[in-house]
Amino acid sequence: MKIYFVWACVIAFPFWDAALASVFVTAGMYLRMILEEKFLLATYPDYDAYSKKTKRILLYIF
Repeated sequence: MKIYFVWACVIAFPFWDAALASVFVTAGMYLRMILEEKFLLATYPDYDAYSKKTKRILLYIF
């Protein structure tokens, strides 16, 4: 996933511009995830039950 890759780049290259880019990528991915879930809830009635038993990013955590 892109989020893991960009934060791995911050660990490998600890510069402020890499960290700033990672923050922007993470914020963009989070916004996309929220908007996509709203679309899926509006389109598929069974998605609500599915989303309650599955996690978004980290298995069993979030």
